[in-house]
Amino acid sequence: MPLVGSMGRDLWEVRSNLPRGRIARVLFCVEQSGIVLLRGFIKKTPKTSKRDIDLALKRKKGGAS
Repeated sequence: MPLVGSMGRDLWEVRSNLPRGRIARVLFCVEQSGIVLLRGFIKKTPKTSKRDIDLALKRKKGGAS
């Protein structure tokens, strides 16, 4: 079952376990118009990298990927 948690700075994460020990992550923010998906990826470890968080925050601010 997917889990949702705050990552601070108005950034949220959905975590879901996949077969073979893989983990799917989706980073998003909530705006007036709805949910904005900022980054999605599949990890082999539970920790979200600083690079992925920084990219999501940059996209949230309207920066280019």
